[in-house]
Amino acid sequence: MNLKTIFENKKVLFTGGVDIQAVEQAEMELAFKMPSDYKELLLQYGALASGGHEIAALGVDGYLNVVELTKKERALANNQLDNYIVIENLATEGLLIVLDEEGQVYQYQKNALEKIYSDFKAYLKEEVL
Repeated sequence: MNLKTIFENKKVLFTGGVDIQAVEQAEMELAFKMPSDYKELLLQYGALASGGHEIAALGVDGYLNVVELTKKERALANNQLDNYIVIENLATEGLLIVLDEEGQVYQYQKNALEKIYSDFKAYLKEEVL
């Protein structure tokens, strides 16, 4: 199932996608290969907001920029997030949503990682939209 189908008839705001060079630059900066489902979001839609969720991406500045957000949180996490990217800061007691290179979704809080979804699209469908 592609993202267009998932977003159909949902109230979702997007910032707009970026080109593949922006994705490759982010991968280099973070030493991280973007999972295919998340890369689809980056290329076609950009950062998104729906309900109380804001998913970080590229083509934006500040807390919604996945590179800036990930670097900031990695610096605070004592190397625990070096193999992940931060896609969402829920601003609740330090709760972060992170992805690994396979696209699995984890919540990170108080120095502990807990897998919550096997893939990014499932997270979007069940939690965000």
